Amino acid sequence: MMSIQWVKNQRLSTTAMYVVWGVVFLIFALALYFPGLGKEYLLYGIETTDHDYIMQLFGWQSILKEGRLPIWNSYAFFGFPMIGSYALFPFYPSQWLNFILPFNSAFTMQYVLALTVGAICMMAWLRTLGFRIAIAGWSGLALMFSGHFLTLTYAGQLQEMITIAWAPGAWAATLVLIRRCIKDGKRCGGPSCLLALCLTMQLLVGNIQVFYATVLICLTHFVLMTIPLAIRAWRAPDPGLIAFSRTPEIMSIRAMCRWLCATLVILGLFSSIQMLHSMEILSASNNSWATLTHEETTDYSYPVLELAEYAVAGLWGDSVIEPTTLHAAGNSYTGTWGARYVSDFLGIPILLMCLFAFVSTRSFRYRLFLAMCLVISLLLALGYATPLHLLFYYLVPWFGAFASPRVWMFVSNYALLVLAAYGLEVILDYAKNWSYRPAEIPSARKDPQILTAIRLFITLITALGAAVFIIAWYRNFGVNLDIATYAEQMAYKRHAMFGKYGLQTALSGLLLNLALARYMPLHDLSARLRRYCSYTGIAFAVLALIVPLVINYHYIRFDYLDRYMELLNFQEYYKELSESKHLPLRMIDEHRQELRHMLHKVGVPEGKHTVQLNSYKKLLDTVGYNSARFGQLMAVTYTRTISGAEPEGGTWQPIYQKARENLWRWGGTQRPYVHNRANLVLASNDDGVNDILKNGGEKDFVVLADDAKMVGATNGVQPIMSSLVSWKSGSSVLKVKGMKQSGIGILPIAEPYAPGWIVKLNDGTQLKTLPVDGGLLGIALPSDMPEQNVYVEYSPRSLCFGIFITWMTLLSFIFLRSSRIAAWLRLRKFIR
Repeated sequence: MMSIQWVKNQRLSTTAMYVVWGVVFLIFALALYFPGLGKEYLLYGIETTDHDYIMQLFGWQSILKEGRLPIWNSYAFFGFPMIGSYALFPFYPSQWLNFILPFNSAFTMQYVLALTVGAICMMAWLRTLGFRIAIAGWSGLALMFSGHFLTLTYAGQLQEMITIAWAPGAWAATLVLIRRCIKDGKRCGGPSCLLALCLTMQLLVGNIQVFYATVLICLTHFVLMTIPLAIRAWRAPDPGLIAFSRTPEIMSIRAMCRWLCATLVILGLFSSIQMLHSMEILSASNNSWATLTHEETTDYSYPVLELAEYAVAGLWGDSVIEPTTLHAAGNSYTGTWGARYVSDFLGIPILLMCLFAFVSTRSFRYRLFLAMCLVISLLLALGYATPLHLLFYYLVPWFGAFASPRVWMFVSNYALLVLAAYGLEVILDYAKNWSYRPAEIPSARKDPQILTAIRLFITLITALGAAVFIIAWYRNFGVNLDIATYAEQMAYKRHAMFGKYGLQTALSGLLLNLALARYMPLHDLSARLRRYCSYTGIAFAVLALIVPLVINYHYIRFDYLDRYMELLNFQEYYKELSESKHLPLRMIDEHRQELRHMLHKVGVPEGKHTVQLNSYKKLLDTVGYNSARFGQLMAVTYTRTISGAEPEGGTWQPIYQKARENLWRWGGTQRPYVHNRANLVLASNDDGVNDILKNGGEKDFVVLADDAKMVGATNGVQPIMSSLVSWKSGSSVLKVKGMKQSGIGILPIAEPYAPGWIVKLNDGTQLKTLPVDGGLLGIALPSDMPEQNVYVEYSPRSLCFGIFITWMTLLSFIFLRSSRIAAWLRLRKFIR
């Protein structure tokens, strides 16, 4: 009875420690982003202000004010699947804060929770590896302050940040699952579900490359554990295949394979709410799983010399600006990337800890795996600079589907932080002689030569850092920046940077040397001084957190919210557009990446979003976004220019002018939303479609012969007349009348073609759709149909089916686990 009670107390203590550390992580994250949680400041980021903030603001306005899920967004690319392309990810839990908080606060809280989740998952991973709770908590804080994680804030990469945060949770669950499978194959359901949960959270957000890397490392864990088990089973003394298959090692391998398959099934069921629709859209987009060329996959390779960023932030400058004053706060980047909006800075103290982890004689088998992950991820991130990327491109499945090698840097960031945690644990054990495993208390007297060599090396580093600091201080002493030339100012900044890192190195080396001095055989070292030296190990750990926090906080910037919202909402030409009665309201913008027009229900042909429908992109590239042909196809009625020049592609009338900014209205024949009596031309392949688009007439609409045969249409003038009754984003109602002829007629409408359009008659009969002109939506209608309404709506069955699967899985899971939940609550005396 006493042993059972002791186990209960231990579990409660562990849970309490996780809660305490979770609160600590949350407090630090709130402190970092505190100004952006109110109504005065906006959390600034390059992608935030240009993309994420606008997309999420539009999406949640549609959900909260209009009461509908914005599956289709008609105001960028003249229409694209918003959820399927991950422009909005409403199924991720942190997005639900928009139901209870103002939008600006909810948006900033997503970054807060991303930091918190990342720190908790990092802590769980290190606890799984056997680190004590204090070291695991330190590693969570180190992750929060690390450059590759925290500075994604300035880049505005919220989705990548969230996806990276869940990766260590998946690796921790993988380790627990493998250990339980090897032990007895029991109690594996919990870690299997946790692994599926972490991977599901990554898929709900949508950075597929980070998800791919996470899964690849999980599978590597399984493979590296399976190989020695299989070798051990093969060497078993009992001969025969049957005896081999019944060895404990093979039973463990079978358990791992079984639970790995179960994890994949659970992952598929839980992520169906997002992934079924996303896979349907991604297969029809420019981000399909088609393999890219090796040159395309190395477009965003990490420059080799930029690896110095781990130790020295801003060695070649950065591209950070101060948005509240609109001036450069360090916009002096001279490297090979063109711009640097993130940093990988960890700091000298953490790198010294990593060095200590490698030279320590203490046993830590996971160290070799971390070193392998570190080296391979760095080589992959360098892309074209190493042959390893080319080798992975040809040998690893789906590796060639991603065009951003620099993403692999997140793996090296995690590897360095775990190695630093191991080095810190060794340093503190040397310094204070404590350990949660009494049998493994290290003794420095067993390896005095190694410790002496380490201290000598650290002393040299300390002296070098002090010398750099003194020289830099001397060079800058007496410099008056008010009268200095530009070259002198640049030299001053350069010397100040080297002086800062020289001081950091000297201070780190001094603290580390004092921490190790306690175990040196110095008989004249007093007991009190030895005790003081033991505290310097803790001071060194604190310094290792302060240095990256101070340096990387440079990448957290805030802008005035009212000024930004004024930019989004209060442009004078919006008043002219709001008075238009033409639906849909579409405009050609000379600023081709502008997204703010969607907040005013104004459609534009392009936008700043990485995922586009492939058919629409080909149509746009073929005819040109500002051509008369494209304007006729998509019913464009307005053009905005910012260069002062008149728009191309037909007759335009100016209706608004301010400085060089002009707004023009189409002055020719009204451009219809539906194209009546279209002259259908058949083409045998995509090249034929492009030729007819470039050289055909205004009434010519081209369809692939196979598509026309599938719906029963023929070439020539189509006997269909129609008019637009009503229109809103993602749906429209048409009044259609046949010309009393037999056969099928094609009615092109000004919507991009995509899988998921549903067209129905009054009686519920569903009509077929097909692409016209390569990227336009065409409806196959009976030519002899009486006059009636036709309802066009974007309602993909994949999304509905995915929501149904996920909800049924969740309800089933809760029902099956309800008894376990009740037992857990009783164990902690929450219920009787």
